[in-house]
Amino acid sequence: MKTLLLGLIFILSFVCVYAENNKPFKSQVFHWEKTTVTNTRNGENRQFMKGFTNSLDYIDIHATTLNPGKQAPQTDIQPKFEKLIIVKEGQISQTINGEKKTLNPGSVVLAGADDILKIENAGDKPVVYFMIQWKNSEQKQTKDLNGEDKVKIIEWENVPFVPTEKGGTRRFFKRPTDCLFEFEMHVTTLREGVKSHDPHIHPDDEIILVKSGMAEELVNGKPYQLGPGSFVLLNGNDPHGIRNIGKGACEYFAFRFLRDRPTVR
Repeated sequence: MKTLLLGLIFILSFVCVYAENNKPFKSQVFHWEKTTVTNTRNGENRQFMKGFTNSLDYIDIHATTLNPGKQAPQTDIQPKFEKLIIVKEGQISQTINGEKKTLNPGSVVLAGADDILKIENAGDKPVVYFMIQWKNSEQKQTKDLNGEDKVKIIEWENVPFVPTEKGGTRRFFKRPTDCLFEFEMHVTTLREGVKSHDPHIHPDDEIILVKSGMAEELVNGKPYQLGPGSFVLLNGNDPHGIRNIGKGACEYFAFRFLRDRPTVR
């Protein structure tokens, strides 16, 4: 009887873990400095999250370090996912559908699932970039691209900085993809001690990734501190707000995944 009971407890423990792993990610923080570093033949890998959210059937976020002369691993250029690449450190040599560019920190690439990618470190120092990959089971694009290519490469130095009372902003994307009604991305600069806004909500999932400085994100009434390379996943309709808690200005990427056309009320 005791053996049977222990066996049931053992089985149920696996059922609970399996059930938990099959729930969408909750709003949570992923710290750069606390994430496990795995050495690879090309450099290093930091795996932050892999699973699904309320807006995405699958999402994978990791950071790849490429040593000089190395290329991105196959896991970074799989053709079945839409991708967002953000250069964190150094210069990457990015080739996409035959077009080659050298990208500095802060530069980004938005690519479709069928685009052919090649990422290299042609320099003499390690480079680091974030790779965000996602997919949905159904195509969600219902907005016209107005002649725009699905692929978009935006170099940091070419994005206009628009000063604001609180700091400034840089606009990157606001466009549909094959599996999203709209993907929106911008960078906000906040002056020292300034908050971006009071806690608010919106139906789409959002990610805030700190580029420089120190920020504090208030999520469901609880504060979380974020340094460079750290980010927070915000579930749609979870109240959130952000402020600068460091010395000098802070900068952060904000990108939102709107799966479906908003309901008009």
